[in-house]
Amino acid sequence: MSELVIDAPRAFVSLLSPKRYKGAHGGRGSGKSHFFAEMAIWLCLSRGLRVVCIREVQNSIKDSVRQLLVDKIQKMNVAYKFDITRDEIRGVNGSLIVFRGMNDANAENIKSLEGFHVAWVEEAQTLSQRSLDLLRPTIRQEGSEIWFSWNPRNRSDPVDEFLRDKPPINATVIKVTYADNPWLPDTLEQEMLADRARDPEKAVHIWDGGYEVAPKGNYYGLELAEAENAGRMTDLLIDPVLPVHTAWDLGISGNMTTWLFQVSMGQFRWIDYHEYAEPGLPHAASILREKQNERKFTWGTHLWPHDGSSKDIGSGERRCDTMAKLGFDVTVLPRDNVGDGIEAVRRVLRMSYWDRERCAKGIEHLKGYRRKFDKAHGTFSEEPDKNGHDHGADSVRTAAMGQDKLTNAASFVLPPQQMAWVA
Repeated sequence: MSELVIDAPRAFVSLLSPKRYKGAHGGRGSGKSHFFAEMAIWLCLSRGLRVVCIREVQNSIKDSVRQLLVDKIQKMNVAYKFDITRDEIRGVNGSLIVFRGMNDANAENIKSLEGFHVAWVEEAQTLSQRSLDLLRPTIRQEGSEIWFSWNPRNRSDPVDEFLRDKPPINATVIKVTYADNPWLPDTLEQEMLADRARDPEKAVHIWDGGYEVAPKGNYYGLELAEAENAGRMTDLLIDPVLPVHTAWDLGISGNMTTWLFQVSMGQFRWIDYHEYAEPGLPHAASILREKQNERKFTWGTHLWPHDGSSKDIGSGERRCDTMAKLGFDVTVLPRDNVGDGIEAVRRVLRMSYWDRERCAKGIEHLKGYRRKFDKAHGTFSEEPDKNGHDHGADSVRTAAMGQDKLTNAASFVLPPQQMAWVA
């Protein structure tokens, strides 16, 4: 056979060297699937290997990458080297390509793949943790490889946690976008430009390979997507030198929420979030003492919204006075304009880091905080939707509007004009 030459974009070169795990993540038009398809064909022709093409869900062969492989075989003028059937592709040298859906796999039927040399997981962002745990020990031939190609969806997806959070030492993982594809069709480039003009937040996910943004109408979708893509949602340690501040939304009954955070050199470091299973300030105070005892920090400033100075109907005592008796002197902020508060939060989010695990529920509330949708007119109003996410988001607004009240604030909080410049 004459030498088969594959043209690979420079960005993919590192994936040519042997590794147990290979991953390529990014947006549309990057050439991820095309690269792995050509690699699979090349390995079948040159080494007679067996390759399984995996998807989480494959209801029919049409859901697989079979057609892409067939097109590549024809384009590479090697169709005479393969016997192509509906369900598999067999090489004349004994190579084999098959297609499987992992959602139907179990410990018994997946054993049929033990003799395969390569597993290629396409659309890997949909792969479940169960499927990943089944697949890894199944592909066990000496020198075998598992490939993953995907357009990232959420940082918490199993493939992202496995290959991007703390990747194994025997892995090569690259990010590629349309900009890395020298053969990007003009049609796709025009689609990309149109998406950027129409919906820049969504374009970050579709074309730049960023994590999926929150639904349209969300107040903080772009800022949170940028934070995830930059790795600012991570395992965050408490700085023992800095005080821990709190910011609250008092709500009613079980809707009270509290963020715990530190501020250093203009950065907000969100170390914990809590919403209370039981109503009442005594319960909240006991939870905060437990957190302090567990993590050994000192308190800074406790920021409350304006309704903290209102009187409790039962006792007739101001809520802030009640909290003081429980050992927490709070700073009650004046009533703010919601629009100004949202803009202040956006600036803060651009300078924020989060403890991904401890703040997970609070982050979900920030993602879900959105404008109210007017069904009659099919538009979003400027009024926030009281959809259950507002309490967790409003407590961040308390922090943003009260940052000049924080202990030693002058030494580490940027003044408003600088904050706007950084943002």
